[in-house]
Amino acid sequence: MLSSSDDHHPLDDASDPAPKALPSYERRFRYHYNCGNTIYRHMQAKKQKRGRRRRTERSQKMASRASTPPYPSAARIADSPCYPQYAASLK
Repeated sequence: MLSSSDDHHPLDDASDPAPKALPSYERRFRYHYNCGNTIYRHMQAKKQKRGRRRRTERSQKMASRASTPPYPSAARIADSPCYPQYAASLK
């Protein structure tokens, strides 16, 4: 937090204590606002990174689904011992 010597405010020299307190409140508010804003920006960046990762995982999952045959058993019909008899019956 900044001390009053680091950031002089015109009301620091006021004779009345009420206006004299305002610069201190303003400095504290600015400090806490900046801390909160930093946390918010960090959380937003994490949220965006998580969203990108989820989209990548989803697209990879869809790509792997597209590369596999829709009916896994259909890929093995030709490997079946009954296939030659089946193919002969179609002629």
